[in-house]
Amino acid sequence: MSNGFIVFIICMCLVVCVIIALIITFVYRRRHKKPSASERAKDRKQQLIAKGIEGEDYVESILNELGEPVRVFRDIVLDTDTDLGTTEIDFIVITENGVFILDVKSWDGIYKCDVTKTRNGKYDYDLIVYNNRVEKFLSCDDQAIMRNAGHYNAVCKLIADYGDKRLNKWLKNKVHSYVVFRQDNFNGQCDRAINAHELIYTIRNFHGKLDEQDIDALAEIIRDHHSRIPREQHIENLLKMFPNDYDAAA
Repeated sequence: MSNGFIVFIICMCLVVCVIIALIITFVYRRRHKKPSASERAKDRKQQLIAKGIEGEDYVESILNELGEPVRVFRDIVLDTDTDLGTTEIDFIVITENGVFILDVKSWDGIYKCDVTKTRNGKYDYDLIVYNNRVEKFLSCDDQAIMRNAGHYNAVCKLIADYGDKRLNKWLKNKVHSYVVFRQDNFNGQCDRAINAHELIYTIRNFHGKLDEQDIDALAEIIRDHHSRIPREQHIENLLKMFPNDYDAAA
């Protein structure tokens, strides 16, 4: 075997080793590549939406304990007079005790509600989160509570527009809205926020005295007159206006 051939073999082996090393380096970097800001935001969005769906599934399993007669609507989109044009409601629950509008939250942390009275005599509610330090998280005129107030108004308007006189007369004080904390991490007194484990008791504690005919009539209004805009389109429109509002999209 000539010296030239040996040198050729050695060179080829070196080339193969370099190629293998480059392939290993490429694969390693692909697997350990630091995600970009947009990729991290996308992952965060998917995690929050998945967590929100899990929370809704849990609350729906609780609502199954109500028994008949009850009608449960989930992820219902209604038309509104807001800039967005539509609003999405996690749950509309119609029972003999009344109509209940539920906005489910699967937030981490512990939440406490402080109540203050404004100059005009109305009450404001501030939800405070305690995570090693006290931080104001949201108030009655912002975020979840105000959004659910919009849900309440949309449902009341729907019943007022399409219900008969008897239903509209019944409407007053029979429609209730709550922010429901899926993880039972709400610690405070607030007539617009409760923990998931309190949900059944809260609903049964009202005495709306609806019969099955009334329940069917209200359910028919929701079925026949909800928005014709698909939920996916509502979410797309929402994220265009509020790109970081993944919580609402969930």
